[in-house]
Amino acid sequence: MKNLSLGARFAIIAITSSLLTVALLATTAYRELVADFETVLTQRQQLETETLANRVNQRLQIRLSALGALTAQLTDGQRLLPPERLEAILKRQRTVAGYFDGGLTVLDNQAMMIAEDRYVPGRIGTSYIDRPHFQEVLRTGEPYISRPIIGRATSALLLSFLYPIRSDQGDLIGLANGSIRLDKTQLLPDLTDSSGSTVFRVLDTQFFTRIDSSDPDNLLPPLPDPGEDALTDAALSGITSGVVTDDRGKRWIYATRHLERVGWLFLRAVPYQQAIAPARASFAQFITISLLLLAAMVALLLTLSRTATQPLQRMATGIRRMIDNVDNPGRLEEKGAPELRSVARAFNRLMDEPEAL
Repeated sequence: MKNLSLGARFAIIAITSSLLTVALLATTAYRELVADFETVLTQRQQLETETLANRVNQRLQIRLSALGALTAQLTDGQRLLPPERLEAILKRQRTVAGYFDGGLTVLDNQAMMIAEDRYVPGRIGTSYIDRPHFQEVLRTGEPYISRPIIGRATSALLLSFLYPIRSDQGDLIGLANGSIRLDKTQLLPDLTDSSGSTVFRVLDTQFFTRIDSSDPDNLLPPLPDPGEDALTDAALSGITSGVVTDDRGKRWIYATRHLERVGWLFLRAVPYQQAIAPARASFAQFITISLLLLAAMVALLLTLSRTATQPLQRMATGIRRMIDNVDNPGRLEEKGAPELRSVARAFNRLMDEPEAL
């Protein structure tokens, strides 16, 4: 620095300050960009998961409402119709039966099966009073959807819908039941992802099983043990969204939504890289623009520093001429910036004193 000119020093200081400013702004901007994209991506996962859960809930509610509309035809106002009439009515309910591929049945107020729309050996006369979902409906008198169960007579994996049948006085006189087979009914929306990067899972939080399993030979597979799968552990932790790192070091942004009526937890996760990639692209664009502006600034600074030091160069040239012409040294022009005028004025006074002597 000692051998550099004043203009060069000024340019170096200005350029260094500009570089440090750009670096600080770039670091701050990158962090903010990543945080913003992470927030946006998390909110998107929450919205997608909420939409998925709502669609499943609507499909469940449609079936439950259809079953409720059927109950008015199963009673004469005081008691259930005779079993043969009940079966005749059930066999005519093609629209309602379309929602329940596992069949429609009617039970009395003690959960004894008395009518069915299709014949299943051993089902009529079977008591279901020991099943928790039947006990819940008899206790509360409210419609109910069971968790996934194995049918007692069909041995199929079912979801059971129960709707109380009441007399005109409001007494519980029976139950209307419809069931769907989870291995055949497309209850869940299409969870496939064309990119293959998004993870969708539906977890049963009571029995800790996977509802979305597509393997017909392994329906409702058990969830991994704690510590084996980071996404499953995060979903079951109760924290509805966040960032988690799996055992391979890959980071995921996840969101969950719990469907209370069936006890299913919907999980959606995407790689954290999807949040980083847009931030890096925006950051690269920011850096490119900053470097272009910095280059223009450097050129401007060099021009300004040269312009600022030119008067000093002219003054130095004038002083050398005055020294060379001792007989008629002349005077420096007192013009330019205040500092230059002050130096010229002081030097002229210095020259005036020897002449006066």
